[in-house]
Amino acid sequence: MRLGQAVGKLCKTDIYGQSIGSNNWDLLEFRCMLPPDGRFIGRSVAFYDRRTLMTPVPIPPEYPLLRIGSVDSETFMLYASQGNTDHNKPYLVSHTIISLQGYAEVWRLQPVIAASGVTVGNGEVKVLDIPIALERGFTGKSSEVEAAVYTSRVTGFVPKGYAIAFSDYIKFENDIYTIDEIVPELFLQIITMSKK
Repeated sequence: MRLGQAVGKLCKTDIYGQSIGSNNWDLLEFRCMLPPDGRFIGRSVAFYDRRTLMTPVPIPPEYPLLRIGSVDSETFMLYASQGNTDHNKPYLVSHTIISLQGYAEVWRLQPVIAASGVTVGNGEVKVLDIPIALERGFTGKSSEVEAAVYTSRVTGFVPKGYAIAFSDYIKFENDIYTIDEIVPELFLQIITMSKK
């Protein structure tokens, strides 16, 4: 049996994708396999939120958000993809996906214009909601069972295509964060933030 045929037989689960700015979940034209994942001891909170997804073909880039199995299942963000070949023919694409933790509000200071047309200052305006996964840093000895203290430094993972600026701040789960750095990495934007 050729490897491509084996992948086709193993990928039996429906996969849905959502494009940026859309509320619709589209059933993709191929199926996938989400194998059982190994759980290891790690100090990173987000370590347990990463999974490997397998598909027979690449996931179209317009679908950064994915749901596996049904339209109401857990939502994942596409982080990275790697194609595999056999005798110069592609037969399997493996993807790293990250569990979505929720949607954060992006707020921005924008000029406030009075009825007379004169700018009277700046006001806070919510500009968009973004899907996000957070990785909180912590301090403590590596031999300790759990972290002693969470630091104010947080890393956020957001799909590319969401317009975020350094001057914005992010509200998520009753916390407010200022943006220190935005770095594109594969299919995501890595945002370093500090708690306000």
